Amino acid sequence: MAHRLSARGAAALAIFAVRTAELQELGLRVPQPGSMRLESLSLGDGLEENALVVGLSEARAEIHVHGGPRIVERIEALLEMEEDAPSSELAMRASTKELLLLALSQQGAGGWPALREQARRGGAAPLRAELLAAEDRWRRALPYLFPRRVLLRGPSNSGKSTLFNLLVGRQRVRVGPQLGLTRDSVEEPCVLDGLPIVLVDSAGDAEGLGEIDAEALRRARIEEKTAALLLRLLPCIDGDLASSSSEGEIRVFTREDEAASRARELGAAGHIVCDLRCAGEDLRRQLGRELRERLAPEPCPSSGACPLSEAEHAELQCLLGGA
Repeated sequence: MAHRLSARGAAALAIFAVRTAELQELGLRVPQPGSMRLESLSLGDGLEENALVVGLSEARAEIHVHGGPRIVERIEALLEMEEDAPSSELAMRASTKELLLLALSQQGAGGWPALREQARRGGAAPLRAELLAAEDRWRRALPYLFPRRVLLRGPSNSGKSTLFNLLVGRQRVRVGPQLGLTRDSVEEPCVLDGLPIVLVDSAGDAEGLGEIDAEALRRARIEEKTAALLLRLLPCIDGDLASSSSEGEIRVFTREDEAASRARELGAAGHIVCDLRCAGEDLRRQLGRELRERLAPEPCPSSGACPLSEAEHAELQCLLGGA
């Protein structure tokens, strides 16, 4: 009896576990255990396909072929197929991280419940360790695979656009003493301290705004709800020594020349203080370190990161939670 190890449906690769006697019935030579052969498989009606035949033991082997539906259906018609084996079997037998990730990529929607059930029965300890490691790699790689949005907020004329240009490394937005130069949010991808982010400049807070500026400020406040982190700019003269940055923001105190004494006090208390008119690479590096510590406190894995969709990660967490 033969059974398919890969998930049902169109895929790049289909894998069948067969008895060695069935290889001979298909006209394929039997490889020695632990070896493999590339064979030509005749499927009738002029359909020929290359097959990689892997010897597992004296009695068992695997056939690896292209996963096109027509090829799979023809092979199933030629073999005496068992009921579908749990689609997790290939994952359970994975001997390396790479094979595990390949196996997981082939799990259909029905494969995860079977995999969870095997884990609950205590038969997936090695696989659980690999899954935990794969999830850890994915979690650490996530900020580098999908750059987070960092929003500049603060009063008008606090220096948001000047800081935006400094961080992106070019004159991307207009700057000047006039209020309301930035109305529509402007975003730009950049890399700070090795971390990719999407930096967003926004309208400044002000009183007595006209209809257009008030709408720009409303949109900026909506942006706050979706940003991963805020860079909140405040003039030094408004600095509160007793307050500190919240979890979702980094405070930057600007215009230190207008309140030198308060600027020194803020700096001594550990706040970021600067005069944006003469700020340069030192401030860029300092903010880059702060952003990376907040958004990606662990280093990105050098290899083996497996990008997962939200649905795939939810399934993975469900599996690990049930094991």
